[in-house]
Amino acid sequence: MNVRENLGTDAGIITLQEQLLNDILGDGNWKVGNRFRGINLIEKRLCCKRVFLILDDVDDSTRIENLLGKCNWFASKSRVIITLRDRHWLAALKEKVCTTYKVKEFKVEQLNKQEALQLFKEHAFPRNKPHDEDYSKLATKFVDFADGLPLALEIIARDLCGKAKDEWESALDMYSKIPNKEIQKILRVSYDGLNDTEKDIFLDIACFFKGWYKDYVVKILDACELYPSSGIPRLVNKCLIVVDQYGRLSMHDLIQQMGKEVVRQQAPKILGKRSRLYCYKDSLEVLTRNKGSKKIRGIMLHSPQPVEVQLHTEAFKRMENLKFLIVENVHICKPLKFLPNNLILLKWPDYPFHWPSEYFPEQLVAIEMPRNCIRLPKLINQECRLENLKDVNLERCEFITKLPKLRAPNLENLDLAFCKNLVEIDEYFGSLEKLKRWNLAHCRKLQFLPSQLRLKSLKYFCLTSCSGLENLPSFHSEMGCLEILYLGESGIRELPSSIEHLTKLETLSLDKCENLQYLPDSIYKLQQLRILDTTTTKLRPTCNSIDISSGYGFVKMKPLDLLMKLDYFPALEMIDLSETNIVTIPKNISRLPRLESLLISNCKLLCEIQGLPQSIRTVLAENCMLLDSQSPSGLLNQVIEIIGIFPNRVCGSARSNKLMDLQFSNYLPSEAEGAEYEDGGISMDQQLSIYFPNETEGAESKDGGRSMDPQFSNYFPSETEGIEYEHGDIAHTLHVPGTEIPKWFNHQSAENSILFWVGCKFPKLAVCIALGPDEAHKRFYDCYVYISINGHKTREYGYFRPSENNYNHLFLFSPCQWLLQQHLIESNPTDQNCVEVTYITCFAHYDVEPNPCIEPLNPTLIKRWGVHVECTCPQESVIPNLPLLTTGHDDDDVVDYWRELTFYGSDDKEEYQSPLVLDDTSISCMSWLVEPTTKLFKLFCFCSPRNFS
Repeated sequence: MNVRENLGTDAGIITLQEQLLNDILGDGNWKVGNRFRGINLIEKRLCCKRVFLILDDVDDSTRIENLLGKCNWFASKSRVIITLRDRHWLAALKEKVCTTYKVKEFKVEQLNKQEALQLFKEHAFPRNKPHDEDYSKLATKFVDFADGLPLALEIIARDLCGKAKDEWESALDMYSKIPNKEIQKILRVSYDGLNDTEKDIFLDIACFFKGWYKDYVVKILDACELYPSSGIPRLVNKCLIVVDQYGRLSMHDLIQQMGKEVVRQQAPKILGKRSRLYCYKDSLEVLTRNKGSKKIRGIMLHSPQPVEVQLHTEAFKRMENLKFLIVENVHICKPLKFLPNNLILLKWPDYPFHWPSEYFPEQLVAIEMPRNCIRLPKLINQECRLENLKDVNLERCEFITKLPKLRAPNLENLDLAFCKNLVEIDEYFGSLEKLKRWNLAHCRKLQFLPSQLRLKSLKYFCLTSCSGLENLPSFHSEMGCLEILYLGESGIRELPSSIEHLTKLETLSLDKCENLQYLPDSIYKLQQLRILDTTTTKLRPTCNSIDISSGYGFVKMKPLDLLMKLDYFPALEMIDLSETNIVTIPKNISRLPRLESLLISNCKLLCEIQGLPQSIRTVLAENCMLLDSQSPSGLLNQVIEIIGIFPNRVCGSARSNKLMDLQFSNYLPSEAEGAEYEDGGISMDQQLSIYFPNETEGAESKDGGRSMDPQFSNYFPSETEGIEYEHGDIAHTLHVPGTEIPKWFNHQSAENSILFWVGCKFPKLAVCIALGPDEAHKRFYDCYVYISINGHKTREYGYFRPSENNYNHLFLFSPCQWLLQQHLIESNPTDQNCVEVTYITCFAHYDVEPNPCIEPLNPTLIKRWGVHVECTCPQESVIPNLPLLTTGHDDDDVVDYWRELTFYGSDDKEEYQSPLVLDDTSISCMSWLVEPTTKLFKLFCFCSPRNFS
């Protein structure tokens, strides 16, 4: 029942009440007269029946009360599914309507690619009409366009049904440029329910700020008096936007397209009368032909490739209400004569001129102008008081030599990294009370900082590679907020004793400070210091200078002379001994209860690690060629013991009584159901019996009810829920020299895919990868490890980048077990679940975030790999390892396994040869039956369309 569309009037309520009674009671003669009588009839007639009711698109809790009353009359085991566009109403439903029953909340996920493709083909190719490869490729492109949204998939597929391929190609191009009206109409319902400020926030995000950090955008929109602190959560509740785990704003592409279409419809033919210009072509036309107007609120001029153009020098003169100006990849030839004084955000990297002389940036909140030619003294001489300014990014600005007094009392972030000619910073910047982040990295000529820093809010301060800086300022006692201080590769000669005032300092980097000889004793007062990175300095510890009972201490250190003084560092989390001459790591590090990371790469004399603590998570031992790694007391065995892996427990040790997935249970008739061996095992006949139709299939239960459709099974508690894991279940990583995968990795392969089966509880898993010889590493590669369960959404579980020293090394990692279990729960689990582990390698890209891409791969990069898991794979399965037949198929292909089978053997004693044995590249516990029986032959004949005669 669609609540929003049909419950707006009394007539609509009465119609739905009558429909509810007639559909459930089945006689078709119910008339309720008015909604109050309808509520009474529904309660009286349906209170003894188990009801399964779906209320779609609920936008007000009172609508449900008008339809069903107080909702306290449902019989036991009834189920009511309510869909909402706004999560805000969920709380109201719990408090006002559903107070009697347990309410479970579920977020409707987007379809994965395989599900989306199946839905699309059902509507585009009715009755499974055959289609060629070209149609399949186009279908995949439409699925990518819809990005898992069922509404869009159905509408587009129905529109394309029965049309020629050239029409499909034309439609694909059209949909990307011109939104489908039917899709837009449905998506716009949520937008139309917003108030005016919320609409402005949504349109600003859709046109300009998708992918930006929420906190940054909040500052911008706050200055526009849009109240984003309340507006953005409202958009999230209405599922119009998403704030991801990194705090970035995101939205579905089709919802973004809907927002942009709203803006376009403001003035379809006149660009200058739209509120926002986001398309490069449209923005360029307005700015080169001076077509702007006061209606324009924001402009984004973002060229896909660097381009040189000449904007009209007075292009912005008519845009007195312009708030956002974002220009990227565009180089102009002549300076602008005018910029609007109401600008709040100015983002223009590589701007080659100074600001117009008549521009007063009093409203600016954020300046993003790296690599520009701005001269700060000229700006400061204008005597502007920049009360609103909070973020300044002027990195790599070569014309900045001195940072003069800047009247910006609310400044929060200041980035001047790589300003290679900056020498001096004014005393004013030593007392900015709201400054949180200050980056001066690689300002190699910098010599003079404020004499004292009294920055009450500063959390991050970076002076890395300031090689000309010899003296640090003193730290005021109010500098208690500073958490990270980077001084590596700077020219400082000493740390001031006032460093003791940095009471919340967690990270102190002094790496390669060649002029720094000693650290002051006051450093021991930094009880929350977690990372101390120093290679050339010495500590002079005194037993009375640190309070060990406080539970704090340093967690990263490098000087070897500290290794034997671990009692001073009770909270140690990381030890970095890389590139040192250490021979033995003593056993006393195993007494460190918080140690998580041990970095010992390129310790070429290291022979032995005498013990590791149970808290260890990462050990990087690259290029430690003398290190014993695979002996019983070696590093590898120490790590797997900590992980909790038992090499002797492998395939079948966790086997379920049901050997095969229930998805095949309807295929074959049983001949000897229930027969068992004396040892409790299941005979072949019994194993095959689950492949035949059950006479009771579809029968109702004793109480007259019918079992729930499997598609709803994930919405209610399952057997896998409630499984608990040991406290502190974490991932583990190990890099160690080696060439052979240990034999106890029970699934091994030279290909990039391994499959196995698990029960309803996912066991501990370890992956080991053997890297190839030196010639494989002429370029850097990224390697990603993915896991898919029951063919559902593939997730990334491991990533590493082999370096030039990684050849003939082993990479071992073990994912968090609770993450694997959660993945299993979300993958329609049964008693037997098929798990596929794959890896992907690609050339590393340093200019973007690591991302698998399609490029030629070096086949010798990974020599072999393996998985250790206590799986439930049958030792001698009567059914072949069917998923192995997917080799050569794309992830989204629907594979007919039985068409792919080649039959081997018969009832005579002719020798049987498994096709897997012919290519001995894999070790798997999923073996083939050596002598198929007549029943197996019948199984193949029954399931396969091939003619075996």
